[in-house]
Amino acid sequence: MVASSSRGGYFVFRTMKRQSDREDNGTKRSKGESSIGKYTQGPLDHVFGQHAAFPIQENAQDPVYEYLAGVRREAECTGVFFAPKKATARPPEQERARAIPLGAAFIEGVVSQLVAEKAENGSSEQEIQVSVESDESEQEDEEQNELEDQDGESEDQDGESEDQDGGSEDQEQDEMEDQEQDEDQPKDESQGDQSSRHVSQSDDAVSDAQEAEQEDLMQVPQSANAWRTLVFSSPPPKDFFARLEHPTVIKLVVYFTRWLSPSMPASASEWLWQVFVRLDCGLVHTELAIVRDLGLKAKKLRLKHQEQKGSDQEGESKITTEDCSDVRENPGPSETIDRVLAVVGSYYGQRDLLE
Repeated sequence: MVASSSRGGYFVFRTMKRQSDREDNGTKRSKGESSIGKYTQGPLDHVFGQHAAFPIQENAQDPVYEYLAGVRREAECTGVFFAPKKATARPPEQERARAIPLGAAFIEGVVSQLVAEKAENGSSEQEIQVSVESDESEQEDEEQNELEDQDGESEDQDGESEDQDGGSEDQEQDEMEDQEQDEDQPKDESQGDQSSRHVSQSDDAVSDAQEAEQEDLMQVPQSANAWRTLVFSSPPPKDFFARLEHPTVIKLVVYFTRWLSPSMPASASEWLWQVFVRLDCGLVHTELAIVRDLGLKAKKLRLKHQEQKGSDQEGESKITTEDCSDVRENPGPSETIDRVLAVVGSYYGQRDLLE
């Protein structure tokens, strides 16, 4: 009986303890849930734009709250915790005053010259074909005339041999032979002139063939370093761009976007202009984006050059149409950059680069 009663009391004690623990946990949990967000939630601060980290009370006499209140007042006065202002898209007034736009006459002159050279490049190929056909026809006519002259000379030689074989002829026949010989002399002279012409034509053909061989020896470079060596060391050869395909010309535009600089030599400026002349007009959006990148590079270099040189650039930047030909023959660093910006902005429709 004693053992059974002791066991019953133990179980009763355990159950009562569990109930008390549950009640204590419930009260603790309710207190914790009620305290969640008590110090972090609420309206945002009207000065700093965030929730308060501590419940600062104005009437509190605690030195900690007084210190935090002093820090807040100091921050409100100095503003050291404010975020920095975002940079505006447009430059300030001082920098904007330095960005002098290109003159309308200069842009018109550059574009008109580019259009004229593009048309001349297309017509020159037709003229070359026509001249080659005319030269071939003239050579055929000369060959036919030479064959006829040779036939006439062979007939004269046969007649002379028959006269020598006869041996017995009168003075009239001798006089006739003398007259025939007198007539043969201008023929011989004309034959000599034709032979000299033929020799000179053959010499010209040999020289043309040598020039063609020299042009054929200049192979199209296959790497960026090879192109840079060729472009920076020698001017563009004649009729070299006619052999280039359209993807190769686009690749050159990419290369010139890297190479464009105020220290670029004059030969590179001539190459760049010939690239614009050779570049086709029907460009897809990806190719036009490549051309636009070249214009962006030119615009950045132009702004940097104007900042270094100063704000007094209006007279030098506004170049007239008459001066455009002089700039084309001897393009300087700033003129080359201005011409690139004019071509990309006006001819290829990227007019926002000209603003």
